[in-house]
Amino acid sequence: MKINTLTKVCCALIIWCFFSCNSKLSTQPVTNISLIGAKIDILQLPEDKQLNEVLVELFDSEGKSIRNEGLIIYINGDSLTLQKRQGLYYTDESRYLERDVPVKDSYVIEIQLSDGKKYPLGTINVLKQIEEKNIIVDKKGDLTKDFVVKWNNIEQVSELSVRQSIILSGFPANEENMASRNEIIIPTYGFGIYTLNHHNFSDSEGVLDLVELEFRAFKMGKTSPILLAGSEIKIHSELKKVIFFK
Repeated sequence: MKINTLTKVCCALIIWCFFSCNSKLSTQPVTNISLIGAKIDILQLPEDKQLNEVLVELFDSEGKSIRNEGLIIYINGDSLTLQKRQGLYYTDESRYLERDVPVKDSYVIEIQLSDGKKYPLGTINVLKQIEEKNIIVDKKGDLTKDFVVKWNNIEQVSELSVRQSIILSGFPANEENMASRNEIIIPTYGFGIYTLNHHNFSDSEGVLDLVELEFRAFKMGKTSPILLAGSEIKIHSELKKVIFFK
């Protein structure tokens, strides 16, 4: 008896989650573009603009996700249908996702509604590729010397993230005995230099083990004014380097 009750409760929760998270527009024809909003996120690998990932999420006026197989997304003229995906507890996590989209100068994202009519969603230019030769840093760190990183000709990169991991004092050197120091964010301005003083590599808490550098490029594009408020299109790229210390 208890098992049957529990089963009914679980089923009810699944059904509630499906209808509360998904828009009503997920299960009916959509012919009015003004009922739709779009969030478009593009990840571009720093060394090659052809290595990318485009994620398109549609939402309604209540902010609920629209997952409608009758809606087709176009990226630079190539169609992208809804990818069916089931999450935990049978939740619907279907999405519009495409990798390695052929691109030259920009991304043009469109949508085809249930009546076959096409409308623009947004446009955005590609990011300039980040060339590793423009980032100068030692391949290995030395605990007895200052750590210096220099960069130039990376105008579209907006910031540098510096993360430090230490080995805790009095413990063996392994992942379980490591801790992270607070992340440091440095504006890059296209060129610059940043130094970590070697006197700070060791303290009562532990000894520096590695430094992770992440150069981040990011910009926003233009979305169609006929979409719901909150619509956006953005592109970002990250170049990471990890330097181990001895």
